[in-house]
Amino acid sequence: MKRAFLIVLTAFVSLLASEHSHAGFYLRMQPGIGIGYANFEDLVEASGGSGAFSLHLGYAPVENFIVFGKFSSNSITNPTLTLAGSVNIATDNTQYTVNAFGAGVTYYLPVNFYLTGSIDIATSKLKMGDLELDSDPGIGMELSLGKEWYVSGKWGLGLALLTQFSKMESKEDDVTYDLGNVFIGLMFSATYN
Repeated sequence: MKRAFLIVLTAFVSLLASEHSHAGFYLRMQPGIGIGYANFEDLVEASGGSGAFSLHLGYAPVENFIVFGKFSSNSITNPTLTLAGSVNIATDNTQYTVNAFGAGVTYYLPVNFYLTGSIDIATSKLKMGDLELDSDPGIGMELSLGKEWYVSGKWGLGLALLTQFSKMESKEDDVTYDLGNVFIGLMFSATYN
């Protein structure tokens, strides 16, 4: 029994010691699902299940530290609208989408865990039937904690918890509205590095 334990322990330690390094070109694609929430000047809230996608392109100037540019999008289809904090309205043929372009960094920890953060320029669009409302560009942020497993010399597959925040304005008929957005989700990651 003792010998079996030592063999398993030795195999585990050698697996940890044989971690890959992160250097050079970097590409990460992350599709996922989660929950989206939007607040329109505390008058209307939109919430519901959301699909998301994030694409990072970058370079590792030093081992395990990556600088990247990114595009991300998350979209709530047929969100529940809450008016003045009390009246819930189910929607059909409605989509609320937040898109963001930004720059960020990823740092890989031992055993291929990673932390990612970015600062973004974000916009939102509400589409209800034929009606479309677009926001002005605003500020956004993305934070992520993930774990990847190498499936080849350069490709890793994994999972990440991701959250995105953004704040922007929308102007309709000379009235400015503040918009706030939050997305929290579970992302699948495919990374080439």
